[in-house]
Amino acid sequence: MALFGLVTWRAATSPEPDYALHAGRAQELVETGRIVAPHMLFELLTAAVHALLPLSYLVAAVAVGTAAQVALALVLYRLILGEREGASPRETWAAAAWALALMLLGPISFFTWSRHQLYLGYIAPNVFHSPTMTLLKPLAVAWFWSVTRPRRASDQRWMAAAVLTLAATLAKPSFTVAFLPALAFWLVASRRLPRAVDRAAALASLVVGGAVLAVQAWARGSQPSLLVLAPFELMGYYSPAWWMPFLLLFSIAFPLCVSLGRWSELRSRGPLLLAWLVFAIAAGYGYLLAEAEPNTGDGNWLWSGQVALFVLLAQTLLFFRSRPDPQAPGITRARRLGWVVLALHLACGLAWYTAEVVEPHQWWFPFSESD
Repeated sequence: MALFGLVTWRAATSPEPDYALHAGRAQELVETGRIVAPHMLFELLTAAVHALLPLSYLVAAVAVGTAAQVALALVLYRLILGEREGASPRETWAAAAWALALMLLGPISFFTWSRHQLYLGYIAPNVFHSPTMTLLKPLAVAWFWSVTRPRRASDQRWMAAAVLTLAATLAKPSFTVAFLPALAFWLVASRRLPRAVDRAAALASLVVGGAVLAVQAWARGSQPSLLVLAPFELMGYYSPAWWMPFLLLFSIAFPLCVSLGRWSELRSRGPLLLAWLVFAIAAGYGYLLAEAEPNTGDGNWLWSGQVALFVLLAQTLLFFRSRPDPQAPGITRARRLGWVVLALHLACGLAWYTAEVVEPHQWWFPFSESD
């Protein structure tokens, strides 16, 4: 609450209008009953907090954003700690520290600090200015976990998957539009792929997610098209074409190093392979798609890659912390490289967090107005 309440408040009171925008939508929802956007979970929660507590709509929005960050910490803590009972104090503190580290990771951005480029142009797994992304992340991590964790006897996981699918899609459909195609592919090709998903939970996700996406698309009515094929147009706003592959590599360096370094083991790790597939689909949206004018520059297709990368980082960390195969060639060197790259991600993430607290919105843009 201390760390992320601070950065959330700074984001809400900065020139970037996202929190004020969604607080205004919550007020409009209460006063007129009008729903501005079909992904309105954040507005509903903000309106509920405002009704229950003597807070303005903006302060209520900050409270919801902070609560979502706390929820994310708790979900990650439980995910890292695992299903076992009776964990030692050392294990619980370690799980808490890893959860916090995941929430602070950023792209390896040392190379572009001189241009004030810590965010745009990269795929950033952690952003603090978007209330809907902040709300989506704990739901996305929990949803992915509910579909991929090992089945227990008499497990009704499909019900949890259905609820999380509904909540995540109503928060922001960015993860849903990437996760559903990956799940469908995994179910169709399941005989040739390692077991990664619970079939009932995956089917429930596909049914509920598809239905909600269809309703959201219908609710947009005559608004401009959400989908326009525009390869590299969005990313071209933030970096030259020749620099894009490098910014992508600096964004995914940790999962890439860990996966390549333990490739022989990775081929049997279904959840991590599925997370890679979700990320590939989501990143493809950001690099290849845009919205029709006048919304082309909004960059809403970039959100999918960001939340998918966060899920990929969480799954990679679980794999990285697992006991490696001692017979695998070069495993010691690969683990050392993984630690170094992870430290670089964390150092740059801390720089990004600090920049958003000290100078919100000032370290986003790689080009000056004269450029």
